[in-house]
Amino acid sequence: MLRQDDLTADFSILLPEDAAAARATLERDLAATLRPARDYFEDRVELLRQWVSHRQSVIGEQWLLGLIDPSRAATLFSILAEAVVATMLPLVTTTLAYNQGRVLTGRFAVVALGKLGSREMTVQSDLDLLFIYEAPPWAEETDGPEPAATTAYYAKLGQRLIAALSVMTGKGSLFDVDMRLRPFGDSGPIATSLNAFKRYYRNDAWTWELMALTRARVIAGDPDFAERVTDEIRLILTRPRAQHVVLADIADMRERIARQHPSTVAWDCKHRRGGLIDIEFIAQALQLIHAADKPGVLAHATADALERLGAEGCLPPDTVAGLSGSLSFWQSLQGLMRVTQDRAGLSKPSPQLFDKVLMDLTGLEEFDAREARATAAAAIASRHYDTMIGTARRPG
Repeated sequence: MLRQDDLTADFSILLPEDAAAARATLERDLAATLRPARDYFEDRVELLRQWVSHRQSVIGEQWLLGLIDPSRAATLFSILAEAVVATMLPLVTTTLAYNQGRVLTGRFAVVALGKLGSREMTVQSDLDLLFIYEAPPWAEETDGPEPAATTAYYAKLGQRLIAALSVMTGKGSLFDVDMRLRPFGDSGPIATSLNAFKRYYRNDAWTWELMALTRARVIAGDPDFAERVTDEIRLILTRPRAQHVVLADIADMRERIARQHPSTVAWDCKHRRGGLIDIEFIAQALQLIHAADKPGVLAHATADALERLGAEGCLPPDTVAGLSGSLSFWQSLQGLMRVTQDRAGLSKPSPQLFDKVLMDLTGLEEFDAREARATAAAAIASRHYDTMIGTARRPG
């Protein structure tokens, strides 16, 4: 297992560079951690919480020491969360089966959205999740001593998984879970059948929901079913769409976000004009517009999407370079600020810690020069956003 003294080791040596191999290593380490636990679910949850806290601390230390770069840190934070979800799902399923049994030949998948789906997590990121299941028509209920209807069973399975991932223990919780990106949002069912998922995203989904789907990735569940869900997501994303509708919808949504979250702070990585939202919206808009003809543009991570959009001729090389540079700056700043906040136990970094973060990121000693660097990053992204999306309006 990875021990406390691993805080001073090079994390890139401890885990393989390949994300799938690194996740497999973490899952084996987590299984070894849970092996001595008593047969109580609460004991395992507490061990999970300690395991997550230590590993997040390892990643943060390695980042602050300069042993791993921001992209690697984001990937490690993400696969750490994936390993926990993949480990927790069978534990929850087994616990639920004691009384309610299982749905014969039923299948269940956990889909990651948001920063978990794109593997761009910071130490404080929520888990944006979506639950999809499939059961044969004849399987109307579970096979346990207290049978439940199929839909109710999968809803309870999803609720139990959320509770296990977000439960507050005496020393904190594992993760915050956000389910608002599921079909019909807060008014929709916790778990959605695959057929209902198909109907919703083909007929009823708003543009912003399709944008969120560009990051969707199955992270736990039956492997064969995961492939089918992945294939369906790709089919949805590669359907032809009217460019003017996509751009107008996104422009309208961005204006609403600006009104809800007005930003006057130079270091607002997310909401300020030219910040992360503008860059992510550009990448997601162009993927939705071009994926029907050029499916190669699809990518979960924003940086990868920009690179693929350039390779497919959807963005000029200088635009890709400019947006990628601004993206890297904002993601690095946001990640470092959150690592610093977490390690200091503060709601925001102290002036001294914040000053160190800025110096480490920019290499600039003068505060005014650092602020100018942020302004330049925002100006590049804002200019491209205004050119491609900002003036879009619905006709009529």
